[in-house]
Amino acid sequence: APGQRTATVLLYLATPEEGGETVFPKAEIMVPAVKGTAVLFWSHTGDHQLDVNSFHGGMPVISGLKYCCTKWIRENRWG
Repeated sequence: APGQRTATVLLYLATPEEGGETVFPKAEIMVPAVKGTAVLFWSHTGDHQLDVNSFHGGMPVISGLKYCCTKWIRENRWG
């Protein structure tokens, strides 16, 4: 599909005092939000099937602030 998202880079710009992790429940992985770090993950497998392990979400920030920047890497030009 034109512009299909292939990979995502999530760059953390601030470290919350508590909470704010990025969780990948199907993969049983929790990534702490630490300023200056990043997480890279693919949206689909090599044969273009949805990778269920890419399902993710942000945990609530309990204390402090969380800022992040997302870059989607696409298969083809978007738009």
